[in-house]
Amino acid sequence: MTRELEIISARRASVAGVEQLHRIREMRRAQLYTVRAIAQNWRNGVGLAAVGGGAIAFLAAPDVLKEATRQSVVDGGYLLLFGAVLTVIAVVFAMRASFGWPLQLKIVDENTLQEWEAKETNRSVWLLRFSMIFSGLALVAFAYASAVLLFGVPFFWHQVDWA
Repeated sequence: MTRELEIISARRASVAGVEQLHRIREMRRAQLYTVRAIAQNWRNGVGLAAVGGGAIAFLAAPDVLKEATRQSVVDGGYLLLFGAVLTVIAVVFAMRASFGWPLQLKIVDENTLQEWEAKETNRSVWLLRFSMIFSGLALVAFAYASAVLLFGVPFFWHQVDWA
């Protein structure tokens, strides 16, 4: 059994309320583009940092390799490889967050577009966060590799008693 309601009177919206509603709608419309612009800046920064770090490592490698022991070179090489893989993953995640993924989307109404934009914004935010996490892990790996190669810090793997 349904009951019908009759609206007797309604309060008119204030000018400030209408302006706030328009600002919220504009923010929702621009949210995906804003997140992608942030991701693009992050991607550019990660890429430049990776190139800069690689150039410094390439220039310093001969001096470091002369002074390091064979075990330090092997351990440092593995750490550098691990850091490079983490950097590549971070750049790929940042690229996906900044560009999106090519697809054909069938838009039948405005709700379909809004749902896609909301999902894509959420995806881009998470990919950007993962990119930041992997960049931080890569930085730690590079710093540890530097400590192993430059200062002979023992690799933690050799300190574990596996017996």
